[in-house]
Amino acid sequence: MAFRSVRFDSAPKTSWNAFPGDRPSPWRLILAGAAIVVMLLGMAAWYASGAQQGDATERDPATLCLLRGPASRAELTLLDQTDALAAGAGQHFTRLINHVRDTLPRNGRLTIVPFGGDLGQPLAVAFDICSPGKGAEADTLNEGAVRLQRDYETRFVAPLGKAAAELAVPRESSQSPIADQILRAANDPTIGWRGEERILNLMTDGLENTPASSIYTSGKIVLPSPPSDLLRGVTVNYFELASARNSVLQTPAVRAAWKAWFEAAGAKVNMYAPGYAVPAWGVSAER
Repeated sequence: MAFRSVRFDSAPKTSWNAFPGDRPSPWRLILAGAAIVVMLLGMAAWYASGAQQGDATERDPATLCLLRGPASRAELTLLDQTDALAAGAGQHFTRLINHVRDTLPRNGRLTIVPFGGDLGQPLAVAFDICSPGKGAEADTLNEGAVRLQRDYETRFVAPLGKAAAELAVPRESSQSPIADQILRAANDPTIGWRGEERILNLMTDGLENTPASSIYTSGKIVLPSPPSDLLRGVTVNYFELASARNSVLQTPAVRAAWKAWFEAAGAKVNMYAPGYAVPAWGVSAER
């Protein structure tokens, strides 16, 4: 009996024309391709957003300030060291600095510049660090709360406390060119006073003493006219610190002169001094 051999090594050859029902429609191919394109675009967008988020949270290792974009708030604190201050003024200064620290928003920049009576000396920045924020403010997708809290305490709070303690030591100069030192600080490009919101904290006895304004002989101050746009858009907090020997000269007229001077420079002014209602910033006018 003869057997016919059968080959199983290849499948029957057919064409799309032989089985028209198995042929995908052009619309199905288009939709499938579109779905793949959308998926690839979504993956690219997700990757790009992650990269941008990483870039947005990168910080300068020295100042902890964001490398991209301005500070949320830039607070320039000027400390007048031209006259000896009364006992307790150093502690008051420290309390003020601590309040600035506690109210500074995340990514806010705090710069402290002390000044003396020598206009020939360059202004030296004593502290210039941004607040990285507390652990509770961490972005859980890109930051660790424990690490952020550690950075806040060791790289912001601790150095600020050390700087404040050193700055609270009394100093004295033969002249007190307070207005000129404010002008210098506001125009100094190396200080980097730039932010979405700008605040100037002046901690001073207010006793301007220069050849043009000798308060110790005349009993009054004569302030040079400031540029009208010097402090436009800036909020100024004027903190009066008690003079060690000349508190009698810290009069309502002196305070009014400083308020008018800052307003002429374009600033909004909060006066933390005797005779003025305590603004909402929250620090007592106690000296």
